Amino acid sequence: MNAKVYDPSEERFDDYLDSVYGPVNVCGYTYVAFQVLKEVDPTAYDADYSEYCTDNQVYICGECGEEYDNEDDAEDCCQPEEMDDEEDYDEEDYDEDEDE
Repeated sequence: MNAKVYDPSEERFDDYLDSVYGPVNVCGYTYVAFQVLKEVDPTAYDADYSEYCTDNQVYICGECGEEYDNEDDAEDCCQPEEMDDEEDYDEEDYDEDEDE
């Protein structure tokens, strides 16, 4: 296996929460969404982060480090392309009787 799988960072999850829920107002004070959830209900935060990781794993090519959303694309990265048996075959390039 060439690809490596990683869970998204907690920072990426925090950015996701903030983009979905926006600023949270509490008693006239404004907070970022991830901060409120993490402080008020750390169990819910951890459960949501775990689910987010399952749904958003990142696959990285072991050769070049390129990130992909699925394992197959990461596996195919940096692999030589397979040639069709008949494609790109030129008999002149493979003349066995050639004088050297």
